[in-house]
Amino acid sequence: MLNKFLIKILKTKFREIIQYFSMDIELFKIA
Repeated sequence: MLNKFLIKILKTKFREIIQYFSMDIELFKIA
């Protein structure tokens, strides 16, 4: 139960990090 909860948190954090990276890449492409 606790492991599933932790995995869910890690997945959402991972997704946020990927979104930040993709946003940075888009900014680099524009620049």
